[in-house]
Amino acid sequence: MNNILEHRNTFGRWSTLNSSDGAKISFSSAYVYPFDPAIIFPRWARMFIHQSVCSPMQLLMRTQNICCDNCTFCQTRDLRNGKGSLDVARLSHIISDFLTTNIPGIRFDGLGEPAIIPEFYSILERIFEKGKYISIISNGTSIPIYAQNLACVSSFIRISFDAATEKTHQKIHRSALSDTFTKRVQNFQKNCRVRDEKNPSCLIGGHFVITTENYHEIIPFAKLMHESGADFVDYCLLKTNSMNIASTIKGIADQVEDAIGEVRSGLGKKIACIYRDDREEKRYADQMKQSHVKEDGICWHGLCMPAVNWRGQIIGCGKYEEQVRTDSASTLGNMLADQFSVIWEKNSKIMRTFRSRYCSTYGPCYFSYFNFAMSWVIEQIRKNESVTFFCSTSEGDII
Repeated sequence: MNNILEHRNTFGRWSTLNSSDGAKISFSSAYVYPFDPAIIFPRWARMFIHQSVCSPMQLLMRTQNICCDNCTFCQTRDLRNGKGSLDVARLSHIISDFLTTNIPGIRFDGLGEPAIIPEFYSILERIFEKGKYISIISNGTSIPIYAQNLACVSSFIRISFDAATEKTHQKIHRSALSDTFTKRVQNFQKNCRVRDEKNPSCLIGGHFVITTENYHEIIPFAKLMHESGADFVDYCLLKTNSMNIASTIKGIADQVEDAIGEVRSGLGKKIACIYRDDREEKRYADQMKQSHVKEDGICWHGLCMPAVNWRGQIIGCGKYEEQVRTDSASTLGNMLADQFSVIWEKNSKIMRTFRSRYCSTYGPCYFSYFNFAMSWVIEQIRKNESVTFFCSTSEGDII
């Protein structure tokens, strides 16, 4: 599985996924971080076409339902109420099973803060030693003493700051007074330095959910990340649980657009600026509707990037609401009893036909574009088996 990782100098800058036959779609490498979509999508598509089964590209570990922050805009705070987290022994069991598979990547993110458990770094070392790719989505808490060492073993790190100053960060994250914004920035900078010295292929960036409380710090945040050594900044507008843009954002839409434009014009060649807004996500609404999972359809996101929840169950849906469900109708198996090989190899039909109970009810979801892109790649390969894929930016093609 060599060469499937995104390169640091191109991540987040791609605008088009092209086929050698001349077909193309708009697609950002940020959709499948840290993997190169022009490589990993065709490999998995050919695996499915030729073998009628493929294992996941990446396993999402959403096993921690605790968090050291209490963010004002958090979509998952209510979902965490009254829920437990997977204990370390069970988590270790799942990791051991995962390491026997050919799944190349694992991502720690989700309902809570994944790095909050003391054993987190030792778990990462086990995974790294087996040659697996590790992605981490964290709030950058300084609680773990190993925070500055994450870049040694990771392929991708994204820290959620949502601010450029201590005052705004505390207002939004409402973290413990001892766990300051300054400390988190310092840990982030240490990661960038460690990355440069020991693991130069690791992608590191900062995340910023745009709200009425912090939009005035969009530009200062990009400058802070650039000065700290980040590869990218990732902005997104505040959404509701239904994945719609929050109504409060509409009043500041023009200011946000201007700020993002200034970041891209001023720092565009120095740091990648990813911006996910409602217009960007609706740009391919017709295609998304076509790719929506129908009764007999396949959810490629569920197939390629399923999640393990806090009960050790595997969920074929990326929605956080699904992650907390524990009934058998919503799960593909129990990782405390069933091995990955059983679920993906012997019962691949289950994986391919799994659908969230919400699919038919709510129409296209946040992951519909992933489904559209994967279906598009499969279609191009079926038309021409020898077709190749590459990505391009406004600066030229990237093969």
